[in-house]
Amino acid sequence: MRRYAPLFTGIDHVCVVTRGLDRVVRAWAERYGVGPWHVWTKDPSSMSADYAIRVAMGHFASGFRIEVIEPLDDRSPYARSLAERGGGHVQHVRFGVADHDTAREQLESAGARVAQEEEFAGAPGVAGRFRATYFATDRELGLVAQIGDAPAGFAMPEPESVRMPSGEPICTGLNHVCVATTDLDRAVRTWADRYGVGPWSVYSYDATNMTAFVDGAPTDFAMRVALCNLPDGSRIELIQPLDDRSPYGRTLAERAADQVHHLRFDVVDYGEADARLRSLGLRRLMDAEFAGAASSAAKFVGTYYGTEHELGVIVELGGAQPGFAMPEPVEVYPA
Repeated sequence: MRRYAPLFTGIDHVCVVTRGLDRVVRAWAERYGVGPWHVWTKDPSSMSADYAIRVAMGHFASGFRIEVIEPLDDRSPYARSLAERGGGHVQHVRFGVADHDTAREQLESAGARVAQEEEFAGAPGVAGRFRATYFATDRELGLVAQIGDAPAGFAMPEPESVRMPSGEPICTGLNHVCVATTDLDRAVRTWADRYGVGPWSVYSYDATNMTAFVDGAPTDFAMRVALCNLPDGSRIELIQPLDDRSPYGRTLAERAADQVHHLRFDVVDYGEADARLRSLGLRRLMDAEFAGAASSAAKFVGTYYGTEHELGVIVELGGAQPGFAMPEPVEVYPA
């Protein structure tokens, strides 16, 4: 198996762009127990860009963060993304890197075009600015990749407002970002061969090893799945639907391009977390059980919730029955 010097060391945050930042932040904090949330307004007086945005950062216990951005004019990439896609959605993923300049050089040498750069002022008296570089990788990877760099001693300015969570958090951190793709082999090879992200374990699921209810109705469908572990423990998942009966097929039918489909979050206890989400009255997009290794009858249980209109992204929770182990992959790339 090829050994990688990882380009991405982990996932720092996932950014959702929306026209209603206060509404999204309130939902995360009050209904899901996520926070605290720090909110800022950024404009040319505090960043190297000719547009204005509101930014909120929500913190999970694991250190993972959700960023919510609301454009305040029509000049920003965030406004253009909303104009193209309509409702709230994942706009970018910031990956951790060991060194910003080295990672930028590696990404550009792989053919990734720099789509946007921003520098943000820190707290008063702090020298230097935070650099954020965005790459036009959405057509290849199904997401815009961002990397960042803070000078030594950098500190964020005081937020304009802080919203604390209500109650205990349902989720403890991010498990994976899932990208729905029309061609899993192409996607895996792009991540691995061009960007040095891998190895990938590939699985096939259908009615022989998976039981699914879509919108409450028993549904047979087939899909191919690839998983890659990043050094911080988070993962990237790629899913290619093989028919039009799954939530992934519906997403790609609505917009025929690779795209972030859902975020799976870690929970302390799946049953308790699922009960809390049930109490919120959320629509259950899919409930599924997946068979594990041949030596065990234990299964993995996962649920997708209809949070896309409220949070800008579909939320998945999952839990493994005692004794569950992943089956052997049908392929590992690169071998």
